[in-house]
Amino acid sequence: MNKLLRLAGRLVTLGLVVAAIWAIINHQRVVDYITVWYTQTPASVIGLVERAGMNQQGVFTYRATQPELAQASSFNKACAKQEEASAILGCYVRDRIYVYDITDERLDGVREVTATHETLHAIWARLPGKERERLGKLLDEAYAQNQNEQLAERMRYYDRTEPGQRHNELHSIMGTEFATLPRELEAYYSRYFHNRQQVVQLHHQYERKFANLRGSMTQLKGQLTELAARVRQQRAQYQVQLDALNHDIETFNTEARSGSLDRASYAAQRQQLSERRNQLERVRADINEQVATYEQIRQRYNTHVHESNSLQQALDSSSSLSQPARVQ
Repeated sequence: MNKLLRLAGRLVTLGLVVAAIWAIINHQRVVDYITVWYTQTPASVIGLVERAGMNQQGVFTYRATQPELAQASSFNKACAKQEEASAILGCYVRDRIYVYDITDERLDGVREVTATHETLHAIWARLPGKERERLGKLLDEAYAQNQNEQLAERMRYYDRTEPGQRHNELHSIMGTEFATLPRELEAYYSRYFHNRQQVVQLHHQYERKFANLRGSMTQLKGQLTELAARVRQQRAQYQVQLDALNHDIETFNTEARSGSLDRASYAAQRQQLSERRNQLERVRADINEQVATYEQIRQRYNTHVHESNSLQQALDSSSSLSQPARVQ
C-alpha cells in the first residue's frame, strides 16, 4: 500500500513538473487562456472579426488582446500617429488591440478589416522565429505577385516608421486585402480564418469608394484642364476677330458718313460686316456654352473633392476632436 502511495505521489509530482515545464514553454498560451477566461469582451467587439471571417482560433487570439473599440480621445492616447499626413485606424501595442470606432455608414467594413489586421499582428507576435522566417519568404512571394504602386508606397511608409517590421506588416496586409495568394500562404491563413475572402471583400467594399472617387476626380480634372485650354484659345481668337471687325465697322461707318461709297459698295460691305458679326456672335455663344459646361464640371469635381475630404476626415481620429469655442 505504501509503495502504491509513493508511486502515486511520484506520478503526481512528475505530472506537476511536466505541467510546469509545459506552462513555461507555452507561457503566452497560458496567459492568453487566463485573459480570455477572465475578461469580458463585448459581443459587438467580438463581432468585428467574426464578420471578417476569422475562425475560433483567430477570435481567441483577438480576445486575448483585450480589444477596445475606442472613441477619438482615448484612441489617440493609445495609438500615436507616425506621420501627420497618415491617419491611424488601429494599433497593436503592448499586446492590446485598439480600433478607432468609425461609425460613418459609407465606411462600412473599415472597423472589421482594421480589427483583423491588428489581430494578425498579435498572431505574428506569437509565432516562433522559424515560422516567421518561413512565412517571410511566402510573404515576399505574395508581395511580388500583388505589387502595385499604392502598395509599394505603403511599404515605404512602414519602412520609414517601423523599420524591421516589413514581414510583420505584410502578414497583416496580405491576409486582409488580397484575394489571391500562394497556396502555401493561403493554407497558413486557414489556421485563423474559416473564410478569409470575407475580410478581403469588406476591404474592397470601402476601398472601391475611394478608388471610384479618385478615378472620377482624375477624369473630371482632365476635362477641366482640356476645356479651360480650349476656351482660352478660342477667347483669344475671338478677341482678335472682334477687334478686326470693330475696326472695319468703324472704317465703314466713316466712309458711309463721308458719302464716298456708292450704293452697291455700301450694300455689299454692310452685308459682309453683318455676316462677320453674326458669325462672331455664334462663336461667343459657343464659348459661353463651354464656360457653362466648365462650371458644371467644376461643381461636380468640387463635390467629389468634398466627398473625398469628408471620407478622409471620418477616417482620421485627430480630426474628430471637439473644436475650441469661438471668442465673442
